[in-house]
Amino acid sequence: MPKPMENPDIRVEDYGSIVLLRPTDAAAREWLADHCVVESWSWFGGALACEPRTAAAIVRGAVADGLAVRS
Repeated sequence: MPKPMENPDIRVEDYGSIVLLRPTDAAAREWLADHCVVESWSWFGGALACEPRTAAAIVRGAVADGLAVRS
């Protein structure tokens, strides 16, 4: 059963030149750690900061693997 969109695993915050991918649970944090090359400086307030083109690819991968993502 799909996860309700009110409780996504990853919240996307788009600020134009930067996108924050905010994991909301352990599954999302683990998925990001397993699928992204993340440096300590890439984290901003608990969210992964990346360029929009990178964020789109990450979101597609997360959704393909069954995570719920919401803007």
